[in-house]
Amino acid sequence: MSVADPRSHGIQFGLRVRIHPAGFAAAFLYEAGREAGRWLTQTDITEVTNMSTATVRNHRDTLEEQAV
Repeated sequence: MSVADPRSHGIQFGLRVRIHPAGFAAAFLYEAGREAGRWLTQTDITEVTNMSTATVRNHRDTLEEQAV
């Protein structure tokens, strides 16, 4: 993978993963909606992002583990 390949980069906050960042973006959307009082389901997010519910859930769990 080249340095320019988005899969070779994690997201901010020190997360380093070898996956496409769209999965984390989907998890951020899910959590942001919940924090804003919009109780979106993981299925709601997957319909918009084309990610699986497992991807959203796994990335959400990773984000929660990294939360300060």
